[in-house]
Amino acid sequence: KELADKLYGTDVKSKEYAFRRAAIVRDETLYGEEKQKQLAELNEAMWGDESANVDAHRNAYNQYQETLQIYEKDLKASASEEARQAKLKELREKHFSPEVVAKFEAIDQQMAEEAKREEDYRKQAETIRSNEALSETKKEAQLRELQEQIFGNDAEAFRRREAIREGREKLVKDSPVSADDLPKASQE
Repeated sequence: KELADKLYGTDVKSKEYAFRRAAIVRDETLYGEEKQKQLAELNEAMWGDESANVDAHRNAYNQYQETLQIYEKDLKASASEEARQAKLKELREKHFSPEVVAKFEAIDQQMAEEAKREEDYRKQAETIRSNEALSETKKEAQLRELQEQIFGNDAEAFRRREAIREGREKLVKDSPVSADDLPKASQE
């Protein structure tokens, strides 16, 4: 038993720690501060004086992803989108340099603009589809023209995403399988 503890004790302890840590991080009933407190207690209980060095070897991106999981309930419970974005920025600033945080914000802005374009397209497309004065051929032509106008060089990629989305919707509609069991369509 003594030899086994010396040979495998650290490995077993590391695995036990990983399981216990994951259970805290993934607990959907706790808010971020409660999880942080429990993680600090776990670190102290399992690693003692070395608890401060536990996360030192992990890269910033992995730490950030875990932090997002820790604060997931807080982010969902945000009073507004602005409050959610402010919390996200705060979490990013804990793990990344100002340059990387700025890149995240640029990506967020780009994604918001893309979502807005798609929302605008869907509203205008619905108007075209509901116009009974147009034949199906004219509707399709106007929809393609609208896609070119709104998405420009990305119109073809949008059409592929739409075909995947529509195919998935048809599959869900025609299938007895739950929509949650089907894979999500990926973004290009």
